[in-house]
Amino acid sequence: MKLMHDKRTLLVALVMVLSLAAFTFSTFLTGTLADTPMTIELSDIHKSFLTQPQLTNILYPTMEVNQSFTANISGLHHAALGFRDNNQKATFSFSKLNAQYTLMPLRAGLVSTARGTTGGVATPTTYHVFDNSLVGSYTLYNGGVVVFPSAGTRSLTSVMEVKNGNDQAGAHTQITWETENSSIAEVIDNTIHTYADGITRLEGSFTDKWGEKHTMVLLARV
Repeated sequence: MKLMHDKRTLLVALVMVLSLAAFTFSTFLTGTLADTPMTIELSDIHKSFLTQPQLTNILYPTMEVNQSFTANISGLHHAALGFRDNNQKATFSFSKLNAQYTLMPLRAGLVSTARGTTGGVATPTTYHVFDNSLVGSYTLYNGGVVVFPSAGTRSLTSVMEVKNGNDQAGAHTQITWETENSSIAEVIDNTIHTYADGITRLEGSFTDKWGEKHTMVLLARV
């Protein structure tokens, strides 16, 4: 009789241990215990655009937005200006009398010029215009994964840092956001809003200081 009682006691204890282990394992998987978010060990994602990108096999001479450049060309007869796209990135003027032309960059990107002399010599030059007011670098904390214990809000500055070309914070306001599933999460006025349990991608598009377009990705989990 005592042996049967001991067996029952052992069986009850074993069931309790297994139940506790199952609860602990379940808690580890879901990452919640009394609404505490799971800790995810991921490295921050950092990207910098401070260095001029090499778009071809050479680095083009650089110019800063709103900083004019004047060149003296002996025997200058005509000059022309072109852009990689239809968005005007500079203005220029030239004078045959003074044999010089002036280039004024307006926007970041590539600007091409061609100059011709009275002797029939044509010289093309492409400049890479940069704008330090645009994005120069960004860091996504926790590998870009944002975990919410429940539906709520979180500012973008709490999950990332975006700096302009002068290494000044606050350039996150230049990013345009789209969401994979707006019923789970979306970005409104530089704040992440979450509404329901699930996981969705938040994609932010921006132009860097060299006029190149990029997309960053946050993963919102509720």
